[in-house]
Amino acid sequence: DKRKSDGTEVFLMRHAKAEGQGMNDPLTAEGKVELESQETREKIIRLNPDIIVHTPFLRTKATAEYVQQTLKTLTGREIPLQVINPLGDDNAKKSYMKALYDDLLKEHQGKRILIIGHAYTLRTIREILYENYLEDYAYTEVQRQEGLKQLEIIKLPTYQIANELDKWILAELHQTLKLVDHYLEACELDAALKSGMDFIEKLTNWYLRRSRRRFRGSEMTTDKYSAYATLFEVLSTYLQMMAPFTPFITEELWQKLQTFVAGKEGEKAESLHLSYWPFASEKYIDQQLMEEITTVRKAIKLALFIRSKNKIAVKQPLQKLSIKL
Repeated sequence: DKRKSDGTEVFLMRHAKAEGQGMNDPLTAEGKVELESQETREKIIRLNPDIIVHTPFLRTKATAEYVQQTLKTLTGREIPLQVINPLGDDNAKKSYMKALYDDLLKEHQGKRILIIGHAYTLRTIREILYENYLEDYAYTEVQRQEGLKQLEIIKLPTYQIANELDKWILAELHQTLKLVDHYLEACELDAALKSGMDFIEKLTNWYLRRSRRRFRGSEMTTDKYSAYATLFEVLSTYLQMMAPFTPFITEELWQKLQTFVAGKEGEKAESLHLSYWPFASEKYIDQQLMEEITTVRKAIKLALFIRSKNKIAVKQPLQKLSIKL
């Protein structure tokens, strides 16, 4: 059933700071300190991958081995490493990485995959995603070429995000998660909870209402699958984010949601409270798209207010509506 999620999650991470760009250039002393910092260790625990994929460069290998050792020390889990080595010209490397990404999604279905690489490899993976998973996504050439900072982690899409509404709600989700992260770090619990609650209005009154037609029909189109997969992603992440505030209802909803994970029907899922705090990925936060949708929402609210003031039914067509921006 294509409406079920396979639960696969993929994360991209750049190696720690190295002495150079050569294949055998080691990590710098500064890079090792940053890699061994408490902040990085917390990120590694939150990632909790089932497999670590890395290139053969010494700097990526050292980073991957440290992540592996940290997880073994702190969780007792022995995470397997897999080496990838794209060779040839740019087109050959791109073809290799495209096949690799598809194979990883199939081979490790339902798992958490961490890919550790250097600037070129990571940029190539992201270009593949823009072309194959982010249909008509309005990324600028600068955004395509920019690399990740050392030890920066982003979450990658595992399905084709084929609709502006999906891109918008994912942007709002990661923006909300970023805000909640910030407020919790500052111990501002009221502000953190308010940010989480404000997101519900965007999800229910705007995303779900505007997507209703996309969920209907018997044929599983790319757009329909994108709607189902995005909704699953948003609900899963939102429940993880709200779990500290509303532990019981989020656990109940989490258990119900996990019945939609393909291959796990009838099984009781692991508790939500044993999962890890989700990552806010800057790469999903499209400020321009969010501002455009905010403008549209304001226009609709004003139009509804004018209708109500003039006692015009919502279903009654208007001959003309003029909006001055």
